[in-house]
Amino acid sequence: MNQSALNAAVSAASGLSQAQAARAVTALFDVVVRTVTAGEPVSVTNFGTFHPAQHPAGIRRNPQTGEEFTAAAMTCMRFRVSPKIRRIVAAGDPTAVRRKETGQRHGDHRGVRTT
Repeated sequence: MNQSALNAAVSAASGLSQAQAARAVTALFDVVVRTVTAGEPVSVTNFGTFHPAQHPAGIRRNPQTGEEFTAAAMTCMRFRVSPKIRRIVAAGDPTAVRRKETGQRHGDHRGVRTT
């Protein structure tokens, strides 16, 4: 899925116009990148966590030529998927959702007798 397909899917799922969905998706990614760049993780419940990761400076090897070179230290962004999403993806069910179902809650039956 590319950016325009993602924008279209967000538009269809949320009822936003294509332009509004594109702005929302872009804003989301901008906030995530700015926050991780500042050294803070971004956690989304039942989805995962974007966090900064440090790569130390050191000697690296070019896999194509075998030539060694010195690489500077750098920070990159990593993503750790939540266990719930990991289970959904492993099950291979594209209809599964990460949100709770909007059915009757456990506390909504108080005061109602079923006898």
